[in-house]
Amino acid sequence: MNQSDQPPANVTWSEKGQPISREYGDMYFSIADGLAESRYVFIEQNQLPIRFSNLKANEHFIVGETGFGTGLNFLSTWQCWLEYAPCDAQLHFISTEKYPLSYHELSQALRLWPQLTTLAEHLLAEYKIQFIGTNESHYYHFTFGNVHLSLLIDDVSRALQQLLPQQHNDFMQAHWAGVDAWFLDGFSPAKNPDMWTDELLHTISFLSKAGTSLSTYTAASSVKRVLENHNFIVDKKPGFGKKRELITAKINGQPICKSYAFHKKNQTPWAYNENLTKNKHSLKANNTVAIIGGGLAGCHTAYALAKQGFKVTIFEANSQLASEGSGNPQAMLYTKLSANKEPLAEFNLACQLYAQTFYQKFWETTDHQSDGEQCGLLQLAYNQSTEKKQRLLAERFRYAHFLKAISKDAASKIAAISVDQSGIYLPCSGWINPVSLCGWLTQDENIIVRTDTLVNSIKAAPDQQWQLQIDDHQQQSFGAVVVCNAHTAKEFSQTAWLPTKALRGQISYIDSKSPLLNIQTVITGENYIAPATK
Repeated sequence: MNQSDQPPANVTWSEKGQPISREYGDMYFSIADGLAESRYVFIEQNQLPIRFSNLKANEHFIVGETGFGTGLNFLSTWQCWLEYAPCDAQLHFISTEKYPLSYHELSQALRLWPQLTTLAEHLLAEYKIQFIGTNESHYYHFTFGNVHLSLLIDDVSRALQQLLPQQHNDFMQAHWAGVDAWFLDGFSPAKNPDMWTDELLHTISFLSKAGTSLSTYTAASSVKRVLENHNFIVDKKPGFGKKRELITAKINGQPICKSYAFHKKNQTPWAYNENLTKNKHSLKANNTVAIIGGGLAGCHTAYALAKQGFKVTIFEANSQLASEGSGNPQAMLYTKLSANKEPLAEFNLACQLYAQTFYQKFWETTDHQSDGEQCGLLQLAYNQSTEKKQRLLAERFRYAHFLKAISKDAASKIAAISVDQSGIYLPCSGWINPVSLCGWLTQDENIIVRTDTLVNSIKAAPDQQWQLQIDDHQQQSFGAVVVCNAHTAKEFSQTAWLPTKALRGQISYIDSKSPLLNIQTVITGENYIAPATK
């Protein structure tokens, strides 16, 4: 197996360097000017500049797209967003793609648009880390400040059906409002009929809401009829370039999804609050949240809530954050990956891809000698079973950037120390000092940290609030409470039933002399060791 091999090409290239789909034999965008076409057909026809300008603080806008292609429409929308939207509004761009471009194909295509270089570099940086390198179904989520891209690699109908209300648990229903604008950008109905089916347009109608708009470069009468059959008022406008016409549409009156009966729930591996839907407005009105426990779980929760505008107070019984279970000086970033496409394996994969992208921001702003370093992580094949699993893993992800199968000689070179086994190398991983990380996570102005503060009890208070008894003499009320203090959560009456217990962790400190002083990456096997710190 050659890890440097490129995945099978999904595109060919014209003499002018423009990408052509191998599957459909069609151009991804106009030969004349693809960016101008994107702006005219999708940005202008959906009136995005004025709609972005009219957004209020913390308001969300959702764009749905069929056919991510080269990412040109996403970058064009992102550029428009930066120009017109309030700085505290949120853009969520949801796109589907059945035949994703590789990192190198995407990079080559986007070089055609130098005016999008800065945004393209941000997209490519995350795409390179997360993209698993194949056409297999996989859902990615990329975050660029207040711009979020959900890229669904799957058949378009199956992908969008995952967003339908009956697929959601109560938590998802509470946050789903519908798509604001649709970009129908698959290849032409003649070359890609699956992109324009009655089933797909039915799903798109369900995912729309009052005021939803839609545009597409095609003016095919078959597309017009299907849209009209699914609750859209359709209009034809002058097309771009040599195309005579294009289609725009708006949802007709009350959208279907508003009258849909939310009666199904997914069985999830986590608990969810059945009262969340009816309580969501009161929670937003009183947006104060108490978090009990200042370890990794508590600080990550605080970070996520603060980004959503909640006012968060962390109560930590010790004198500093990350003092107990999160108190190891070095935490290694890796998970148990598998070649099998099973729910737990896919969850672990998603966590690894998201985490190494998220922590990259931390690594870029901290002291590599004491706070952490994106130095990579080497997982050794320390027995025959592990070697077999790694061989299957390497085969599945043979075109990915985030994982590489390496020989023992290559492992020794990466580690800068003699290694006796082959292994799997995760170049985007590394180690982190949890105390430093918790400090970094809690820098937001919406977060207050109270150390040396013990919460003795939680009691229900009037107006759907929770009252905390603090240090036996203080009381404070919050709209919500999140309990993140591990096994001591059993000390509260509300959580005394939890089946938790204390487990003793163990690490060893080694005086970093040669050759251990030379280790340049995290090494894991039956145990693990990290590079030396100050």
